[in-house]
Formats: sequence, C-alpha cells, structure tokens
Amino acid sequence: KTALALNIATNVAKADNAAMFCSHEMVVPELMSRILSNDARVPGVVMETGRLDEVHYAKLMPSGARIGALPLFFASNPPRTIPALMAEAQNMKRKHGLKLLVVDYLQLMDATETKKNREQAVSEVSRGLKRIAMELGICVLALSQLNRQSDRNSEPQLSELRESGALEQDANSVLMIWAERDDASEVCGKVAKNRSGQVGAFSLTFRRAIQRFENPNGL
Repeated sequence: KTALALNIATNVAKADNAAMFCSHEMVVPELMSRILSNDARVPGVVMETGRLDEVHYAKLMPSGARIGALPLFFASNPPRTIPALMAEAQNMKRKHGLKLLVVDYLQLMDATETKKNREQAVSEVSRGLKRIAMELGICVLALSQLNRQSDRNSEPQLSELRESGALEQDANSVLMIWAERDDASEVCGKVAKNRSGQVGAFSLTFRRAIQRFENPNGL
C-alpha cells in the first residue's frame, strides 16, 4: 500500500501540485530512496547494497535533480493526532498550496482522548481526516489495514476495513488492491466505493524491484 501511495503522491507532484506524505512506518530517507529507485528505474536492492556502476549513476543523478525540484514534502516527525495534522496541513496549504495529503497509515494515528477504545479512536481519526479534506479543500488519501482472518491474497471486502465501520461511511472513495500470490507481478484492484463516479475492477503491473505500479497495457 505504501508503494502505491508513493506512486500517486509523486505523480501528483510531477503535475505541479503540492503533495505531503506523512508516514508513521518509514523514515524520510527510506521513502526518498524508494521514490528515487522508482523514477530512475534502478532496483532498490542495488541502491541499498551500494553496488552502483556508471550506468546506475547516469540514471540516478538526473532523477535526483527532478525529484528534488518537485513540490513533494515529507513530515520528518509525522503528527499523530488530528489537531496536529490539521495544523501541519494548514501550514502547507498556506505556504505551498497543498493539494494532496497522504497518511500512511490511519490505524497508527492516535485519538485525542486516550480512554477511547480502538474502534472509537479509528472513528475519530476517520472523521477528522474528512474534516481536514473539507475545510482545506484538498484530497486526503488515508491508507488502512484490513481486519482479515483468512486468506489475505483473496479479494477484500469493504466490511474488512480494520476496526471501524466509520472508514467506509466517511470515505468518498475506497480503493482496494491485492495480489493473488505474494510474488505476483500482476496486482488486482477495485474501486469498491465511489460517491461521484463508477465502481469496478482493474489490474496493475507491479515492478517489485523498483516499487513501481504501471498500466498493464503500457498506457
């Protein structure tokens, strides 16, 4: 899910729209390394192990310059509550005209009241993210885990959104992706909910070595 969200955020920024990525799982250098690997099409394992040759450097140098010039921002200390995230987003909106906010992932954010159970906490975060989107007039892309007891490689359902039915209720759109095998290069997906358009299935090609999603038809 992080790979797809990074692809989306980078493409939004390449269209000259400011995007901010808040990750509660990965540090900024890890995220930047993934984006650079994706853009330069240099396998991540090559970058991690330092086995770079002149061909790799010839790809990485211009990619680094392109990525560095994008209006793509990362929270080095991601806000864990809705009020803190709202303040950060407002600041980015004022300074850079923020268009997209990515939260990776929703269940790692905290409620303002520690006495709430997990379902109540996730519901509060879900409603808070919707409020941020509406008040600032931006798109909020919130990643979520699934609450699954069986085969995680089978098609997910809306009812499996983890810990709260509020996620399905609050979201304008719900996009789900899964692979029929862990090592599969073809990824299945579906728009499971869409208030302003159609729902339906689709497929993507996943270039695992560079964490890149592509249209299987080459478009």
